[in-house]
Amino acid sequence: MKKVLLYIFSILFFWIFTGCKINSPSFSIKNFLPISTFQSTTTGVVQINKSTVNLTENGSSSTYTIVLSKQPTSVVSVQITIPDRLKINQTTGTLNIEFSQNDWNVPQTLTLEVPDDDLLQGTETVSVTHTSSSTDSSFNNLSIDSLSVTIADDDLPSISIVESGGNTIVGENGSTDNYTVVLTRQPDTDVTIQFDVGSSLNPITSLTFTNANWNVAQTVTVSAIDNALVDGNRTATISHTSTSTSTLFNGLTASLSLTIQDDDTASVLITESGGSTNVTEGGATDTYTVVLSHAPTADVTINFTTDSQIQSISSITFLTSNWSTAQTITVTATNDSIAEGSHSSTIAHSATSTDSNYNGITIPQTTVSITDNDTASVSISKSTASVSESGTTDSYTIVLTSQPLSNVTISFTTDSQLQSISSIVFNTTDWLNPKTVTISASDDSSIEAAPQTSTISHSSSSTDTNYNSLTITNMVVTITDNDTAGVNFSKTTTNVSESGTTDSYTLSLTSQPTADVVVSFNTGTQVTAIGNKTFTTSNWNTPQTVSVSAVNDSVAEGAHTGTIAHSLTSGDTNYNGLSVSDVSVNITDNDTEGITRTETGGSTDVVEGNSTGDSISFVLTSEPTADVTISMSFNSSQIHVNQSSSSPASIVFTSTDWSTSKSVKVVALCDAASDAGVENISFSVSSTDPKYSALTLSNVNVNITDNPDCLKLNGTIQSGTVSMSGGSNQTISITTVNPEKAFTYCNFKYSGSGLNNLVTCQLNSAGTQVEIKSNTAASNTVNWYVVEFATNAGVIAQRGLKSFGSADSSLDHTLTTPIDPGRSFVLGYVRTTSTSNTNDEQRLVMLEIVDSTTIRFSRGETGIALDVEWQVIQLDSASVQKGTSTISAGSTTTTASITALDLSKSFLIFNHKAGNVAGCEADFMTRGRFSANNQLTFNRSGTGDSITISWFAIEISRGATVQNGSEAIANNVITNVAVTSLTTNKNMIVMSNSISVGNGCAITLDSGTFSAAFSSSTNIEFERFITESNTGNIDWFTVEFQ
Repeated sequence: MKKVLLYIFSILFFWIFTGCKINSPSFSIKNFLPISTFQSTTTGVVQINKSTVNLTENGSSSTYTIVLSKQPTSVVSVQITIPDRLKINQTTGTLNIEFSQNDWNVPQTLTLEVPDDDLLQGTETVSVTHTSSSTDSSFNNLSIDSLSVTIADDDLPSISIVESGGNTIVGENGSTDNYTVVLTRQPDTDVTIQFDVGSSLNPITSLTFTNANWNVAQTVTVSAIDNALVDGNRTATISHTSTSTSTLFNGLTASLSLTIQDDDTASVLITESGGSTNVTEGGATDTYTVVLSHAPTADVTINFTTDSQIQSISSITFLTSNWSTAQTITVTATNDSIAEGSHSSTIAHSATSTDSNYNGITIPQTTVSITDNDTASVSISKSTASVSESGTTDSYTIVLTSQPLSNVTISFTTDSQLQSISSIVFNTTDWLNPKTVTISASDDSSIEAAPQTSTISHSSSSTDTNYNSLTITNMVVTITDNDTAGVNFSKTTTNVSESGTTDSYTLSLTSQPTADVVVSFNTGTQVTAIGNKTFTTSNWNTPQTVSVSAVNDSVAEGAHTGTIAHSLTSGDTNYNGLSVSDVSVNITDNDTEGITRTETGGSTDVVEGNSTGDSISFVLTSEPTADVTISMSFNSSQIHVNQSSSSPASIVFTSTDWSTSKSVKVVALCDAASDAGVENISFSVSSTDPKYSALTLSNVNVNITDNPDCLKLNGTIQSGTVSMSGGSNQTISITTVNPEKAFTYCNFKYSGSGLNNLVTCQLNSAGTQVEIKSNTAASNTVNWYVVEFATNAGVIAQRGLKSFGSADSSLDHTLTTPIDPGRSFVLGYVRTTSTSNTNDEQRLVMLEIVDSTTIRFSRGETGIALDVEWQVIQLDSASVQKGTSTISAGSTTTTASITALDLSKSFLIFNHKAGNVAGCEADFMTRGRFSANNQLTFNRSGTGDSITISWFAIEISRGATVQNGSEAIANNVITNVAVTSLTTNKNMIVMSNSISVGNGCAITLDSGTFSAAFSSSTNIEFERFITESNTGNIDWFTVEFQ
């Protein structure tokens, strides 16, 4: 009883003074009394005398004991689970110990050890766990405390460096040295060693050690950078740094000091040009270069010492920046008056510098060979002269360069082209007085090659051996001949006609050629080609006849002229390529300008609405010299000419197709009036060809037969609803329609908020299928209509695909068949691969009709790629007003004024693009309607971005019945709208909608798009996927084409 009271007191004491709750995880009864003191009479305890142990991998050990708390009724086995890094009682894995009824209270000692290894594992804490088993249920499968063992690793890593031979020495001359690198401990991940070699050594590639090769030394080869400095032997340091994902091996460092041996010796290098230095008194100089062999540490000045034979040379200086740039020394001889013959001189060099390697350095001398300028020779004042066979002469002077010892006679040698020249004599007193020599040409009758030259050679004779038989410069004489090459013409003007009248003239040469002369004729386009004429050395002065005839062309030119140009070829250079006169040819024309116009059957007769119409053909009577345009003016409200809805229309004839007949189709337009009668077409002709620009054409009367039923379209409609699942494209087979007389219209209920839900619809080219496509994983509901018009209805339908690249903002498309913009509208559907719902500005594309052959696609912001399926429909019975309107940012409404319409026959088609400001779906969801018969109104609820709307107000004068209305859908998925009873398979639904901003920018495609379909002949059902608490406002039209 005392023990129980003591136990209770201890618990209360701990609770009061520590604030610890008894049921706290930190509370333990074992903190107060041995468990054996309070043993249950039914449950035993396996007692561990320690809860933690600290060990080191270097071989230290520790012990703990295990004992039972009471005597068991049978043997108790305790199984000990040993962690991988431990041994207990020299055992790894598991160890069993047993307690019997006799030794249950004798503690069993267990010894813990950590085997040493080379692995770097750091400090680690592991647990030794215990389980018990016994047939004594009080000891079977007890919960036994585990032993926490903290193990400190004794392996510290480092980088080990071993130098070959105990040191590392490299040389700038290319000698290298090696050392090895290895890790001292085994890493668990790769370790890379990086080398910092400084500026004097070549880079060393990093080394990598792995868990497998960490203790295998890797060899590093060291080499020095060969600089140009004379800097002596020096030391350098290589720093080693490790990088590794293992924190134990990352950032290890080691360094190596080594010696670099210099290979540079200072010297001054002298290089003579051509290998020697040779100069002439009063004449040629020579050069040599000076340069340092290695970079100095200070400026080096080179001084030059010359004797009286050489002019002085200024000193030069090499800087530390230009030491390797050779400096040129020019050597000039002293021009004295001494006749010395060839002799030599020496240039000595010395160096001064604060760089001891260069100051006072020994520099080689330069030996200079000098040529004397005092020599015996004959000087001629010039080496060329010019004379003519007509009598013009020339002259030059001759003088000696030094005093001779005796008389010097100069003789002249000439050829047959020059008259002979008498010799002249210089004596010892007049040797320096120039003597004049006159040159005259021999006048012959031959034509010499130009330029004609002759040479006068000179010779000297004297008992003074210095002047005897000297080499004297020749005189080259240019001789102008007075015999010229040319062609004689009997006349230079001829007269011919395109009807066949010819003319002629004769040719002969003015002088005898040395080879055959061939005359060729270039007659141009107006004169018939002429064969070559040949003159020989024997018939050169015999006239040859040239016959001239005109080319009979198709151009109405009137009286005009041609030119015959002549070219000469010959082996006689005097005649070869000689320029001679042209011969002018006056030509009488046989062509007349004119336009032949032919009406089919002699008149032009058309029926209202009949696209076959009637035709008028045109052809020119002669070839024009420039394009000829025939313009046709007409009443465009009654007839169209050459597929043009605006007056005037035109056709063009060129110089290549002037003789090909061109046909112009004339059709009468449908109208509601009974107005059979006559319209006329007037014509004007324009051309820069003056012959055709002056022509006129009379009017053509167009006889029109009235056709009250021509405006009827006789449209039939196929329609249906299709669901897309997970992006699968749909192809709907239909009763085959004429694709040139049909179009497709669709409305969509999107089931998702992203742009990946965008869907297009299109009629295929064969008219057999409706193609519903998405570029991504769309799941939507599509209501489709295919409207086909009667074969004779005035309808033209064209379609295609336009793809936007991510950077495209505007694209134009040229239509195959021109349209009348006043009777046409355009439809477009967009799909994209983008899955983002933040790119609405980029996916909104506006379609416009620019002119009769061009439609334009544009958007306000680029960024994503788009595919646009488009259709252009022309209805002859329709009057289409078109335009663009803008709702500015901050506004919800815009209006557009139009010419008043019959709203029972009119409906509205539009599309739009956004600005480039990130807006909400509510900014872009727009509805449009006729707010009056002369006004359009467009509404939206969001105001964050501007939108531009391209609209088409379509009135069909005959063959259409239209109902319209507006409906507000308040927080509903499905709404029904009543209409006047109609034939559902003859009607299509055209709709647009805006969405309230009740949920702000959370408005998405799945709450803001509606499908529309007839649920009966008197009801339209509008449906969306979800509401998002938004109110939709729908403007709708039902259109029946009769």
